[in-house]
Amino acid sequence: MALTGPAANDRRFTRLVVALFALAGLAMVLVLAAALGVLGGQAKAVCADPPRLHSELPQPAILGILVACFLAGGLTASWSMRAVHHVGHSRARSILEDRRNRLVMRLTFIAVFLLLTLLMALEAGALYFHVWPITYYVRCANQGGTLLTVLGAGLYSFLAGRWLWVWR
Repeated sequence: MALTGPAANDRRFTRLVVALFALAGLAMVLVLAAALGVLGGQAKAVCADPPRLHSELPQPAILGILVACFLAGGLTASWSMRAVHHVGHSRARSILEDRRNRLVMRLTFIAVFLLLTLLMALEAGALYFHVWPITYYVRCANQGGTLLTVLGAGLYSFLAGRWLWVWR
């Protein structure tokens, strides 16, 4: 029996979102493989110590690309919100009202923000002890291959937008 109406639309949206998510994940794996391939063939240091602040693309352009990728991820998140995941849908309402699910969601957000806080503390400690901080590695990657770095960061921003951005 073929589905028609809203159920068929829900299924199409779900397939589209899953396909986009899988495509973004595959692209991230390919970017990582390409980056490792480029770095594996280096006979000398990829960048200076400390890495340059400027690259092929101006930093505002890179930032604009990453913001656009984040927003694109957010827009794909809103597509699935029209379907079963909408707060007004009976199945979504019962999931949100379940005390255990709310606790799991809160603990997940606490873990994510704790990890981000620890990474910021690591960055501050690295700067204090004159060790290469995380930002130096990003700048070095940007200096070694700007387009590859922007592509990888854009994919990451897309996935972060997909997960974090919720349109109301």
